[in-house]
Amino acid sequence: MVRFSSLGTNKSQLTVISVGAQTTKCVAVQHHGKQLKLRNYLLKETPTFPDTRSVANWTAFFKDIKQQIGVDSNRLVLVLGMEDAVFRHAIIPEMPLRSRQ
Repeated sequence: MVRFSSLGTNKSQLTVISVGAQTTKCVAVQHHGKQLKLRNYLLKETPTFPDTRSVANWTAFFKDIKQQIGVDSNRLVLVLGMEDAVFRHAIIPEMPLRSRQ
């Protein structure tokens, strides 16, 4: 595991997690004016779960990453490959036709 810490916590931070087949990459950045500065990063082995669609397993994994990287923000971008993406049906209100164009 590779780990680097430099800046303090702030509400203007964003975390990006890319889940790969073997390695999960995580980067925490923080806004400083019009610039983004690296706050922390982490490389971690992607776990293999018996049930890859288990919400509880993935929740625990992401909470562990959040703790290890030391972020206090819930702003997150999650990057998945097409073979790992799961679409959950949601109840979405009907959009008026004029809004769709």
